[in-house]
Amino acid sequence: MIIKEQTCQQFLDKIGVMVIALDGRGRISLINTAGCVLLGYSAEELVGINWYDRCIPPENRQVLRDRFFRIIAGEEETPESHENKILTRNGEQRIIGWHNTVLTDHEGRINGILSTGEDITARVQAEERIRHSEERNRRFVDYVSDALFIYDGRGRIVDVNEQTCASLGYTREELLALNVSDIDLDFPKDRVEAVIGKTLLSDDPLTFQGTHRRKDGHTFSVEAKVNVLEEGDEPLFISVARDISDRLYQQRRLQDKRDLLRVIIDSIPDIICVKDGQGRWLLANTSDLRLFGLEDVDYRGKTDAELAEYTSSLYRDTFLTCEASDERAWKKKEVSRNNEIIRVVDGKSHVFDVYKIPLFHSDGRRKVLVVIGRDITEQKQIEEKYRNLFEQSPLSYLSSSPTGKIWAINQSVTDTFGYLPEDVVGRNLIDFMTPDSRLLFNRHYPRFLQGEAFSGNDYELYKADGTPSRVQVTATVIQDDAGKPVAVQSVIVDVTRQRSIEEQIRASEERYRLLFERAPVGIVHFDTSLHVTDCNENYLQLMQVDRDQVIGFNVRKLKDNRILPALEETLAGKEGWWEGEYRTTIRRMTIFISLRTAPLYDGHGKVRGGMAIVVDVSRQKQAETEKIRLMSAIDQAAEAIVITDADALIEYVNPAFERLTGYSAEEAYGKNPNILQSGVHGIDFYKKMWQVLVNGQVWKGHLINRRKDGTLFEEDVTISPVRSLNGKITNYVSVKRDVTREVALEKQLNQAVKMEA
Repeated sequence: MIIKEQTCQQFLDKIGVMVIALDGRGRISLINTAGCVLLGYSAEELVGINWYDRCIPPENRQVLRDRFFRIIAGEEETPESHENKILTRNGEQRIIGWHNTVLTDHEGRINGILSTGEDITARVQAEERIRHSEERNRRFVDYVSDALFIYDGRGRIVDVNEQTCASLGYTREELLALNVSDIDLDFPKDRVEAVIGKTLLSDDPLTFQGTHRRKDGHTFSVEAKVNVLEEGDEPLFISVARDISDRLYQQRRLQDKRDLLRVIIDSIPDIICVKDGQGRWLLANTSDLRLFGLEDVDYRGKTDAELAEYTSSLYRDTFLTCEASDERAWKKKEVSRNNEIIRVVDGKSHVFDVYKIPLFHSDGRRKVLVVIGRDITEQKQIEEKYRNLFEQSPLSYLSSSPTGKIWAINQSVTDTFGYLPEDVVGRNLIDFMTPDSRLLFNRHYPRFLQGEAFSGNDYELYKADGTPSRVQVTATVIQDDAGKPVAVQSVIVDVTRQRSIEEQIRASEERYRLLFERAPVGIVHFDTSLHVTDCNENYLQLMQVDRDQVIGFNVRKLKDNRILPALEETLAGKEGWWEGEYRTTIRRMTIFISLRTAPLYDGHGKVRGGMAIVVDVSRQKQAETEKIRLMSAIDQAAEAIVITDADALIEYVNPAFERLTGYSAEEAYGKNPNILQSGVHGIDFYKKMWQVLVNGQVWKGHLINRRKDGTLFEEDVTISPVRSLNGKITNYVSVKRDVTREVALEKQLNQAVKMEA
């Protein structure tokens, strides 16, 4: 018996799993070597010890002990297998997977349990990590701001993230019952299958733009990237769709701003040019192109030296000199300003005040050079004419008696007016004034002596050479201790040039007013309280109202107040935009308008109101509608229609063409219509046809062509050239009618007639 027990123990010790037997009181009656090694005890230390007190963690001890005694009492079935934690000698907890067998005595009563256990701690921990990883991945997918789709090879949706549900308004269960073609208007089932085929053949993700339709019917534009998720007999695909509605809107708005900027730049009389870091022209306004005779030259991407070959030889030196000054501006790395002399076509030299503004990338690389030049030839001529008068100072000082008798002058008087001291001392200032100024001076001077200010009025003085100059005189009375005037100190400022500049400003304002009134669009000015302060005639005509109905009108009282946000944005210093059908308040008529607003600033940079440009785009919208209607009619026409460019490369075919020839639109685009040639017609036939077409005439004829499948068909064809506004042929439009069956019937009829004859 002892030998048998020893043999059994040796057998258990060789088993690679833990073997333990518990008696009816939960004490260890047997344990093998693997169990001892795992627990960190010897067999002598464990046999006879209560298993639950020694080897089960306190938090699980009572639950497992209670279950054990229920099994011993026969109140609960013995679980064939289960898992629980055990406590090793060093306090470490391990997870054991158990397989259990009850032990019974000779009467069949349960008196213990024999269990084999495997340490599955690593496996359980790995599974837990995987579960956590999957949860994190799922949370990540659900929190991604883009919509994620997983679908099979037929486009059926098999999984989505929460963003997909939120963006489309469906529940997850509803989406899993749909096909990709059910939610993307631009991808019907046949196109979905085509995309799937292309995706399988591509090593990289494919990007498409489409239109998603929400459950409530609303649509929005998306950009989708599609890639293979799982390959095999049943491949899966993942699509990441991003709502690009705002991006497309911003792109349209940016383009509108660029167009507006282009208009503004071209309307500026100064020359403006933008070059890249290599000196290649990127942008030039009309004034710049006109100056150098480049109106009809494609200047973009060309350097100054290259452009010199396209224009008059007068500008060759100017272009080469400009390259050198550009390089100096780049090296200086700050705004530079120079006067440059440019000879124009009439042979005269013009002086330009030129600013060169270099802009750099964040890493120091050259970005663009902005060149702005203003023709200051006239200004230079004025400066040259009066240079000697202002070499020392623009101020002239003299002292006189209270009666106006001059006592002394400074050098500036001599320099400014040409009088030497002996020419003026002892005389009165009014002796040098024009008759009108004498009258004005005699009215003001007595009041000045009585305490009124003597400033703010213009007078005309004769210079020594007899020419008049406009001056302002500021005088101060010098009094004695008794308060009696004893002398007058006067400062004479020559304001001739200033008045000339002011006159130029007034002229400029008049030009702006003329531009404002004659602008081909409606223009409205409003103040910060949104009351209209001014408008041009075009706006009055557009709205069919009188000026007195508009000036002072409170815009907030408009019946159709949808434009208010754009106007209020302007008062916040931003540009505004609105477009749509607008119901006018006064005339109560409906027009389709495009409204753009911009803030107006005072001299301190503070918003003082805004300007709105109103354009009637009703005709444009009507033209767009007519174009859509025309294209719809072409698409539905029974005749095959082909449009090519001037080189006879196909740009458009309608569905009737696809049905007639067997070629799809995608297969036809970019091809020459000679893909249909059957070989029946000779070269001379086509030469004569093209001779008619290139002469701008319509060609009509009968063709025998070949379908994609090789079968022949006959058609009556009319080909018409399409000309641009300048008379150049830009396209050819071909209308084809399939007469194969008619020709066959005609031949049968002719044959029958011959047979009857």
